[in-house]
Amino acid sequence: MLRPSLLVALVLALTAAAPALAALMTGGGTGTVAVRSVEVIRQADGNVIQERSLEGTVSGALTGTYVEDVRGVVKSSGNVTFVGTMVFEGTVTGCGTGTLVLRVEGRAVSGLPTSEGRLTTIGGGTLDVRGTATFTQVGPALAYEAQYVC
Repeated sequence: MLRPSLLVALVLALTAAAPALAALMTGGGTGTVAVRSVEVIRQADGNVIQERSLEGTVSGALTGTYVEDVRGVVKSSGNVTFVGTMVFEGTVTGCGTGTLVLRVEGRAVSGLPTSEGRLTTIGGGTLDVRGTATFTQVGPALAYEAQYVC
């Protein structure tokens, strides 16, 4: 049987060795699309497949610049879906400064200046941040809400 002082020492040692649980952080912000280019890749069955590149800035929980490359399908119905990658360079509140690589997924309606979607960290950057964010974009203005851990 363990003596009380040995048991207390064992509990303290295990507690000190246990990794700290990362707290879930939330935050949001705004941004601007500064550069946007669109290239039509092909047309098939009434659908148009495009590649888009965007560059811009964000502020708030994420403050810095981003470059986004997505492939989108403009369906004959006018609905648009897109998926791609975003590289963010800047500061993530509470986590530090560096780069994040994110998966971008979203939808829009052709001819309207709005879109919405989801960002998910996929690794490959210099910051050890895991999380997701939702975004809305109207014209060149965007807003986002994020949940993440460092």
